[in-house]
Amino acid sequence: MEAIVRMSEIVTSLDIKTCVDQWKIYAKLYAKHVPHLKNVVDITRPLHLLINSSLQISNLILENQ
Repeated sequence: MEAIVRMSEIVTSLDIKTCVDQWKIYAKLYAKHVPHLKNVVDITRPLHLLINSSLQISNLILENQ
């Protein structure tokens, strides 16, 4: 899970589709294994990164209008 978060940090600057695809992978894996991960994985960092990624994407969309 940590590797996916690190990859998300990298792809955020590439393009929107890659970023969204990366978050879909993270969400699917976490949802599939939530009973085992909820006590082990701290989602603070991924949520912070997701919020920042969303803000960057929103800003890009607004700039290109």
